[in-house]
Amino acid sequence: TTTTTTTTKVDNDDDGWHITKEEDIPKGQRRLRWIDAQTRFLCRMLDDLYRTGIRRETDRPRTERCHRAIAKLLAMTPKNPPRIHESASHHPPDITFVGLAQRGGEVLRRMEQCSPLQSSKGSSSSSSKSTKKNGKDISKKEPLHGDNDDDDHDDITTLFGNNASSSSFSSYQNVYSNNKPPPHLSFTKFELPTPSREIYNMVLISYAKEAGGLHVAQQAEDVVWSMISRAVGQMRQQRQQRSKIEQTITNECNENDEVGIDDGNSSNSPHVILPTIENWNCVLDCWSRSTDPDRAYRAYSFLLEWTEWNEACRDNEELREGVNLVDVHYPNLDSFRAILQCCLVATTTTTATEASREFENEADFHRAREMGAGVATRLWKERTTTWYLALNSAVYRDVLRAICQSAELPCKSAKGAKALNDLARVFTQCREDDMVTPEILDVVRDATTEKQFAQLTFQKG
Repeated sequence: TTTTTTTTKVDNDDDGWHITKEEDIPKGQRRLRWIDAQTRFLCRMLDDLYRTGIRRETDRPRTERCHRAIAKLLAMTPKNPPRIHESASHHPPDITFVGLAQRGGEVLRRMEQCSPLQSSKGSSSSSSKSTKKNGKDISKKEPLHGDNDDDDHDDITTLFGNNASSSSFSSYQNVYSNNKPPPHLSFTKFELPTPSREIYNMVLISYAKEAGGLHVAQQAEDVVWSMISRAVGQMRQQRQQRSKIEQTITNECNENDEVGIDDGNSSNSPHVILPTIENWNCVLDCWSRSTDPDRAYRAYSFLLEWTEWNEACRDNEELREGVNLVDVHYPNLDSFRAILQCCLVATTTTTATEASREFENEADFHRAREMGAGVATRLWKERTTTWYLALNSAVYRDVLRAICQSAELPCKSAKGAKALNDLARVFTQCREDDMVTPEILDVVRDATTEKQFAQLTFQKG
């Protein structure tokens, strides 16, 4: 049976569940111990279901129970926690919990393992008429749940063709497992815990608020690509079933009688879950909070994989058949700003103690600044060919701040001419768009000499 524990929430307002006072720490620790026990027990039940198929009669790992557990984890996160380089010394961040997103991710991963791709819902006692209407002939000898989960990774790489590199869609943490699911999951008579749109959204929102090392953002990427992998496998199953039904009808019917065939778009067909624009941006937000010095480059690489997926949905015939155009989302202004946040690092006046909060050593600190400056310059050059976005003064400020992180600025020799030209190009466009603010002028002034600043701000006539 499930043990119900009554706990006191601290500051459970619009900003989420968090601790603001030191005397509230014991309450937070009790809350953390309670959610730790709940998630561990839930993961153990899901593991038992996957390995042995044993289900408790009164305490089952249903979808609703997993949904509640992940919702409680999300409720313990603050609404919009500041990034490390955004935290001001006179406004210390609230005491927050670490690892909540990973716990939700583990529950989600086990749900995916326990729910092989489902082609349709039904029971073995369904009538012949109803099963033909739904596009599938179900019998007691056929599994109720698909067992082609081991082919998902091959499908998605095949669909992308030459557009995908060897590592573009490979899982960091082995999400796309090639192991065939246990037979008992395919023949189960019970409803399996299946990830829903809301569960994916909550897990990714939790990752968007989680600061951590390289593995945290990689796990967030895995959630998105797992959604796509399952969707591609589900579309493949629906296509195969339609082909089998059409072939059966052709063989059995000598006349052109109308027979209800599932076209994959009816209300009886399972909904294919694909990432939304918010899901994509959550991964970029997670990268912006990462402590990895190459976070700007890795976030930009994820952006390229995102665009490759969109191109595949447009160019690949199989994907065009199964993916609705409204489910294909392109990067927007929030995506652009999230990558810029990945590029931004604390200023050079940051002390060694403050820099160690974000990176392990000073070398990583300088590496992150140089990497961020390079990625920001690349984003700016692609603005007119890829993004087609109208930038405001806040975005211009972030672009200039990222470019000014280059060690070649202020430019006092020919070595830094390239960085100075990139800065001048962005600032000139900012002036033409009438987006110059005092903050932008301060950023440019700090990265140039007095003579260079005078030349950049000089106005003719």
